[in-house]
Amino acid sequence: MNYIVSFFAMICFCLTSYAQNQSAQESRFLEVNINNQTSALIKEPNKDVLITGNPQFKSWILDSIKNELTSGIWESTSGKWKFQNSHWEYCRILSGVSIITENTGKQFIVKAGDSFILKPGFSGTWEVVETTRKDFVAVAHDTNKQIIVKPSIGVIKAIEYYIEGGKKGNSKITAKAFTDKATMSWSENGQLKTVPIQVLYDIVDKNGASNASYELIECNIEKDIAIAKIQSQFGSQKYIDMFTLVKEVNEWKIVSKIYIPL
Repeated sequence: MNYIVSFFAMICFCLTSYAQNQSAQESRFLEVNINNQTSALIKEPNKDVLITGNPQFKSWILDSIKNELTSGIWESTSGKWKFQNSHWEYCRILSGVSIITENTGKQFIVKAGDSFILKPGFSGTWEVVETTRKDFVAVAHDTNKQIIVKPSIGVIKAIEYYIEGGKKGNSKITAKAFTDKATMSWSENGQLKTVPIQVLYDIVDKNGASNASYELIECNIEKDIAIAKIQSQFGSQKYIDMFTLVKEVNEWKIVSKIYIPL
């Protein structure tokens, strides 16, 4: 029996030593380069974001850490599409010419040798004028890790009226969340659009019942004023909603809603 135990102990020691040696021998230097043997992921933009052309994407992933970081080389043929960044991304253009346009209308022409960073929340269009290749490092940004400061039961109740009204397609429920003079705003072609909240009620009644849910991302309260940020979903469409709320007597009401489609 002692011989068997010793034998297995020796095997475990050898395997551990081998694994340690392999780890020690693994280079921590990674060359950002590809060749004919490097496999590529091939895809194209979804039809709902495609504006013009028929761009084809190729991605060569050189290193990645699940849900945290991805690095490699990306290439696209000519075309134009909408996109929104949910992560930090450093890019360096290796070849070609592209035009990146922010939702504000500001344009950036990028070509071989140019480097830039796309921050989380960047929203706009990417137009490939000449087949463009870039290397990149993308780092995940988890908005759910933001601190939620003492969300009030009243604030949550107002948000839930908003969601429940959309879920049932009933603007009378939605209206419980808002003040009479509340407004709804969004950005369109770089311009802020603001309308009375009645426009939202009309949309709720017109669309009817739908699957609806939300996740509270951030909430800050100072006395009788609160700012809340949620990610909502109505049917298949997701949004970021920013609410300004006030406390009237013992009830919180939304005075303004600003949204961004995802």
